[in-house]
Amino acid sequence: MKVRERERVRTLIASGVKIFDLYDLMDRAGTYTFRFTRKYINVPLTAAATGLLGNQVGGDAFDWNKLIYTPLFITAGICAVGLALKVPNFLSAAKRNFARLQGHINMVQLKRNRRAQHAKLLWDRHFVYHTREAFTEDEMAAAERSYLQTREQLIKELESGLSSKSIDHLELENLEGADREDALADLALAMEYETPTSPGIETCESAFHRTLMFSLRSDEAQRETQEKSGYSFSEYKTWLRQTFFDSSHPPLAGHLATDVRVRNLKRQLKHDGVDHDTDVRLNWYIFPGLAQRFWHANTIRKVNLLIGKTLSLLSRKYKTHLNVQSILWPGNHRHAAFQVTANDGAVLGDELHEAARAIIRRVYGEDRGRAALMLDRAMLNNFIETKGLRALVDYAYCSGDGLDQSYLEDLDALACCGALYKYHERFVLRAR
Repeated sequence: MKVRERERVRTLIASGVKIFDLYDLMDRAGTYTFRFTRKYINVPLTAAATGLLGNQVGGDAFDWNKLIYTPLFITAGICAVGLALKVPNFLSAAKRNFARLQGHINMVQLKRNRRAQHAKLLWDRHFVYHTREAFTEDEMAAAERSYLQTREQLIKELESGLSSKSIDHLELENLEGADREDALADLALAMEYETPTSPGIETCESAFHRTLMFSLRSDEAQRETQEKSGYSFSEYKTWLRQTFFDSSHPPLAGHLATDVRVRNLKRQLKHDGVDHDTDVRLNWYIFPGLAQRFWHANTIRKVNLLIGKTLSLLSRKYKTHLNVQSILWPGNHRHAAFQVTANDGAVLGDELHEAARAIIRRVYGEDRGRAALMLDRAMLNNFIETKGLRALVDYAYCSGDGLDQSYLEDLDALACCGALYKYHERFVLRAR
């Protein structure tokens, strides 16, 4: 199924039941009941105060006790109903919170583990164009070759120039062949990452990668780091600190709602009368955005709950401490520490692997297509909205002129549905 293609009601209900069951409905009803009580608590309190005053000055002409206690009993009853509805949520909160807290550490480490891929993407999608404005393609290619040759020379000098004592200190004495070369290459990279090449625009991809890694490793103030590197990676650093298991905000929701630059941009576009068609705004951005909060919050909540439940069960069964890394880190189940056998003959690593697969299948679906659709409902709307906003203000991205990317190519890569794609084809033609 393509992105933004209209779905059948039966399909939506079947998907919604996986992440929103009777206990979730009870919890939401209890939450709204508490909110109602808190909002209107002043009414019975005022009535009670009036009754107390009436008992003092009104005499026996009227039974003011009825006016005192009746609204308080009603309010207490509403609170009791709300509390009863939230009991199932209270019972599962510990498992869900455990998974969320442990998941934060897990996802931050997993993101940091993939910084090289992120650097490649940042360079290809954005920063390379800054370099192209200052240098020609030949100059960039020559700078790349020179940089890599210098790095190779550094590795050779480390190999030939280190004393035996230094080699022992670096734990290289027992490494040979490819393993020793890899260790020396890692040592050279670690030395590079301690300083940027220059406080200006980098001339090649390898130099940019070095500057990015320096910025991420630096313990100095953000302003000082930016002055030394010439780049600001504050948004990327913020993203690295965010966990995938936070159900409070869908991706990019905070930026679209609160970022000053985005708000000023939208205000300027509104002033100039530049926008997408009303039908497109309603059916492709606004309505899916409203539904996205439901899908995102409940999908993440269900994953947290299942992970917490699984880790609690396996921790008791194998009498060991487990966290989200144990179950979700790619390939972690093969680690020697998890090759523990239980009394029934089961192996911890195998159970962790199967549990992870079962959680993903239960929440996202049995096949890749259904999983992609669930992810699109929960995650994709803000990315599509961001791309649509960029197409309104960035002519090069809209038309593809001078870039290795374009709006229509990105929509095609997202498997955008035909109706939305045709509209944006017409939009791009008008922009040209």
